[in-house]
Amino acid sequence: MTESMRLQINEEEIAVKRFPARTSQPRWSGIYLHGAGNSNKERGDAICMELANRGIPSVAFDFSGWGESTNRAPGSIKKRIDEATTIIERLILPQGLPLVVMAFSMSGQVAIELLRVFGHKIRCLALFNPAIYAKQAISIPYGPEFSEIIRRPRSWRNADIVSAFDGYRGMTLLFRSELDDVIPPEVFKLIAQAAPADRISELLVEAAPHQLGPFLNSHPDAVARVADAIVNSLDTQEND
Repeated sequence: MTESMRLQINEEEIAVKRFPARTSQPRWSGIYLHGAGNSNKERGDAICMELANRGIPSVAFDFSGWGESTNRAPGSIKKRIDEATTIIERLILPQGLPLVVMAFSMSGQVAIELLRVFGHKIRCLALFNPAIYAKQAISIPYGPEFSEIIRRPRSWRNADIVSAFDGYRGMTLLFRSELDDVIPPEVFKLIAQAAPADRISELLVEAAPHQLGPFLNSHPDAVARVADAIVNSLDTQEND
């Protein structure tokens, strides 16, 4: 079962879906961050339900301007970061459990920025076809100026991600779609270079396109492999 609610964050009403753990004593908690385009929290249904079955409760939500959330003020990556931060502070941290962050596409940058605030709480950073952005694009509202910056050739090379990983000792899992035609391989290399070298793994999702959420929702075997990777990374750290 899932639980739906709405949360006021600044001027926006954010639609939230909670996936309670199916076990009596959860050891970790999770948050699902959807991408851009036509994405929404429902794209996380399969992976969140699979993790709930394995004892990991999680929260998925629609960023403002997407899905069932309101859109009363201009959006930006910075606004996404603020909304995700508030969700974690209000709904997840009170559980007192180590955190798994699952981020897709545009939210790759959001998840990496969350390390600056919650790095000591995050035990697994699971990035699915992650996008990273030039530092100057983070606070600029979506629109012509934002688009002009991110469309500059190889603009992602100006992303400030190394400092975000400073001091992070959790696992970083990079999930790459075999048929992804959006995220350049160099982006994965930059993230791998920034993350702790002894705590990173890259996994290929065979036959999957860039939009991994819908793919996982319709491919149970792929969801199981993703969940296995996440749970194994957490189990390994418990034995450190």
